[in-house]
Amino acid sequence: MSQKVISLLADAFEDTNLQQKLHAANTPESFVKIAAENGYKLTKEELATSLGKVHVVFGEVVQSMLSELVGEAPTTNGKISTIEKISGTNKEGVIMSEQLQAVVQLSGFVLDEDWEQVKTFLTEDIFYKVGSAEPVYGKQAVVGFLSSMFENTAKFTGHNIRKIWNEPGIIVVEMDAKYTTVEDKRHLTIACCDIYRLRGNQVSEWRVYADILPFYQTNPDEQQTKKIGDGNKHLSSIGLK
Repeated sequence: MSQKVISLLADAFEDTNLQQKLHAANTPESFVKIAAENGYKLTKEELATSLGKVHVVFGEVVQSMLSELVGEAPTTNGKISTIEKISGTNKEGVIMSEQLQAVVQLSGFVLDEDWEQVKTFLTEDIFYKVGSAEPVYGKQAVVGFLSSMFENTAKFTGHNIRKIWNEPGIIVVEMDAKYTTVEDKRHLTIACCDIYRLRGNQVSEWRVYADILPFYQTNPDEQQTKKIGDGNKHLSSIGLK
């Protein structure tokens, strides 16, 4: 880790005023600017590398706080917000990589069905694939696929993040995705894992592994509670509200 970053953080622990300024920084650029104003000339890359090493050591804590933030985010128009159209930090002061910021913002625009903004986070030649289905190629085709699904099958209304894995060029998100079916207005929770591969801050490959069976179950009365192994009860997500 950069000695400058270590020294900066050490000074911040001793200097309440500096600590508050760094905590209030809402982008990597503003964080670097505050550091420079206090005698520490850092680049964004140097900062990201150093904090990435901290993330490796304290990753479980960081991801827990990220997940908690998503769970507590306010709702708008009945939809569960992702992390608010974020800056470079969450409210706990954890700085996210630019690629993770991009994925979070992409997810927010998908939730809002702002397809023009969605396209700005996708490469021209993006590869999109749901499970074992045929892949979709190109940003316009991906947007067409998602908008058609939301219009004809089920509306995406939010999600609860269970875990995030973040490495340079690849982000994996485990979640429980929330949908409302278009035809009969059932509220579903779908187990899902999304894998994003990025070039720069744009997604070039997006794989979705989701349990889509509940979309095609039409009778909520068929919902069953089953006991397995140790007797824990597992209730299917069909009809959850």
